Amino acid sequence: PIVFVHEYAADYRTWEPQMRHFARSHRCVTYSQRGYPPSDVPEDPEKYTQDVFRDDVIAVMDALNIDKAHVVGHSMGASTALHVGIRHPGRCISVTAASRETAKMFAQNTMADAAAKYADGPTRQAHKNKDPRGYAHFVQMLSEHSPLGHSLTMANLQARRPTLWDMQADLKKFVPPLLIVVGDEDDW
Repeated sequence: PIVFVHEYAADYRTWEPQMRHFARSHRCVTYSQRGYPPSDVPEDPEKYTQDVFRDDVIAVMDALNIDKAHVVGHSMGASTALHVGIRHPGRCISVTAASRETAKMFAQNTMADAAAKYADGPTRQAHKNKDPRGYAHFVQMLSEHSPLGHSLTMANLQARRPTLWDMQADLKKFVPPLLIVVGDEDDW
């Protein structure tokens, strides 16, 4: 099986080509992470930590009776996938990880306004220019997210998660095969 970890499963265009390809020979699973409906949007900020998101992957695998899987993370899910591989290497066939003020923006603006601004940031320009239709779909789907869930995810998961440099010791001991793809526009 392949478990795809991304914020919002309904944003299928991100995964559609891979899912279609790998579904020919593998069981493929993706889900909406907490804070992204139809999953729960807890109001407790402590429900938005890297450990909780990591454990959510294992809970999904357990619920679906998946003992081991290729864990593939994209965007915010890349860090989550790495943490699954670090803490639960026996559950991973392999791991692929492709990848502060933002939380305030989502909390203080309408979701549509915040989504338009966020989607036009430096890390989204390649998508905007190479796939205008897919980009428009991304902006539309983002604008439909929960502003509370998105704000709490940004403030409590993304802003607090360790960097790859911080994880260097754990990554040196990483057990499953690992592919990390870091985007060329991650200027921060």
